[in-house]
Amino acid sequence: MVAHHHHRRADEQSLRAIEGTYREVCEELSKSQPLNGCDYDSLRTVIVHRLLKLVEQGITDPIELRSSTLSYFVGQHETSKGIAGA
Repeated sequence: MVAHHHHRRADEQSLRAIEGTYREVCEELSKSQPLNGCDYDSLRTVIVHRLLKLVEQGITDPIELRSSTLSYFVGQHETSKGIAGA
């Protein structure tokens, strides 16, 4: 029972980290990155998928989540793939 409680607590912490990071990344990207033909809803979907992938890899630190997610999109922009290619 203790292990189940610990697992649920970790999930709650991950969700809080994703939530806060999601808002920050959406705000940052909507201000600084051209959408390259990608609408805002699509951008938000890609952000969520990216954050979930990072959490699945064991990254739960909000600062690292934010940095990794933003660098993913900056890398996409710099290689001219655009956010739509993400």
